[in-house]
Amino acid sequence: MCQKCVNQPRFLSFIIIQNGTDVIPVEVKSSLSVKAKSLAVYDKTYNPKLRIRFSKMNLKQTGNLVNIPLFLADRTKTIVQGIIRG
Repeated sequence: MCQKCVNQPRFLSFIIIQNGTDVIPVEVKSSLSVKAKSLAVYDKTYNPKLRIRFSKMNLKQTGNLVNIPLFLADRTKTIVQGIIRG
């Protein structure tokens, strides 16, 4: 692991998935507290079409942020495709 990553772990707080040519940042929260600083910074820096957060909260879309309940994680591809299609 690079020294910069070790010294600044906030850069490791989400993962990236790909849907076609789109890159989608994904953050996983195990509680109802869903403050997503790193995901917000990524949004401001790269302006992705879609961001995903898995948490204990209900399924909800706010702007380009989609909250997917942890128990629906296996349905992510279907949910993302439904959102992209409109």
